[in-house]
Amino acid sequence: MEDLIARLYPYGEGEDGLAIRTVKLRQNHSRMIDVRKDYSELHGRHSRESTAPLSDVEDEVEKETVGGKGLQLTFTHGPKAGHGFKIGTDPNNCDIVIPLLKGISRCHCSLTFDEERRLILRDCSSNGTVVTYDGKGGQKRRHFTWILSGHEVPNDARSVVIRLHTALQLQIVVAKPTFPHVYSENVDEFLQETAVTPDLPFGALGIQSVASTAAPSGTHTPMHDPILLEQETLGRGAYGVVTRVWDVSTGREYASKRFTNLDKSDWEKEASLMRQSPHEHIVRLCFAMEKPSPQLVMEYVPMGNLEGQHRRRKISEDEAITVLQQVLSALVFLHEQSPPIVHRDIKPENLL
Repeated sequence: MEDLIARLYPYGEGEDGLAIRTVKLRQNHSRMIDVRKDYSELHGRHSRESTAPLSDVEDEVEKETVGGKGLQLTFTHGPKAGHGFKIGTDPNNCDIVIPLLKGISRCHCSLTFDEERRLILRDCSSNGTVVTYDGKGGQKRRHFTWILSGHEVPNDARSVVIRLHTALQLQIVVAKPTFPHVYSENVDEFLQETAVTPDLPFGALGIQSVASTAAPSGTHTPMHDPILLEQETLGRGAYGVVTRVWDVSTGREYASKRFTNLDKSDWEKEASLMRQSPHEHIVRLCFAMEKPSPQLVMEYVPMGNLEGQHRRRKISEDEAITVLQQVLSALVFLHEQSPPIVHRDIKPENLL
């Protein structure tokens, strides 16, 4: 019961593609399944978590799958060693073996669970991996983590695709348990069995140490920048758009302010001002990113702005007094800076 973790299918290629060859490799035979066989186990007909009718999900997979075969990951047929199910060219250490191909590492990536019991993919390669959610988030990353379940983005996605190489893509379909408590127990047991001794060198498992190539703390490189997927537009202004975004590695949600009509120097100035303004009633700047476009990534306040709240329910006099006290507290703080910081745009739409 609740044995299934996920299935991997060849994606976007012909009959002789590398993904199909991967599925049919002799070393992967013990995990090979027929695409149409027992598919209902993935999206149980009685599961309230299912986000689409079973037939629709099945049609989507069959539409993109060539060869009629896939690979299945289960709790009972677990990984060979720690770090979860390893994917790469090394037949001795990897649970899913990839044909020898330039750009694919001996241990390229692994599938495991995080502390919140979410299925994740971790890259441990020298060339990087790409994961897309319905086509979004196609940036290559090295020594990076992608969340594949446990949030509306991966759960609702019609297609989550792992690109190991330009010529090799696998679509992953994560099981949605009918009995979550049983599934959680299986995940906990899985994590205990795959736990790695802290002093065990990564090299012993054919995995390159993250520390050996990761950027120094506090710095970002294109291969280590966060990947933020846009969810919904929260507001628009003369100089940019504010969007709710989801971090594919941490699962955190932020409010991202992208600039459209500002020079880089103006963006840097606003970021600097926000860093100088740590106050309990001022939205906190989490970090700033220059690519793919200049943006300020701030904490997300889910209740929306004061204008919207007042439309939904008239704000009482006592609540209005509390809001004014908080606004004035923030303004006093800004005006006491050296030099003073002037907001110049206080209005209900800008109060969260």
